[in-house]
Amino acid sequence: MALSTGRALRLLWRDRVTVVTYTKAQQPSGLTKFEERTVLEGEPCKLSFASVRSVSPTDGEALVVQTTKLFLDKGVGIPPGSKIIVTRDGKDYVFGCSGEPGRYSSHQEIVLEPYVEYA
Repeated sequence: MALSTGRALRLLWRDRVTVVTYTKAQQPSGLTKFEERTVLEGEPCKLSFASVRSVSPTDGEALVVQTTKLFLDKGVGIPPGSKIIVTRDGKDYVFGCSGEPGRYSSHQEIVLEPYVEYA
């Protein structure tokens, strides 16, 4: 039996993602408190790092910018502003979500940025 492209890709994904949102929670006292809530845990994924070198147009200084992408199943939804924790070989990498994912027939790709604490 042949594997679909999406299923074949997922067999290569060894990383796991956990997605945490910061949501309002009503306290018994009537006060509203914000708290973290895990909305997705242990989903297979692939974390990809790429460095791009460029030269500054003003002074010719070389700049290196790292781009980080998360590859995961096309059916997984990640709410805007979520904290994204990717576990690879026992080490956690923490990111924030950057914009809309690139959606393909077999998967989706999300550009990540360094995580900044909730304001």
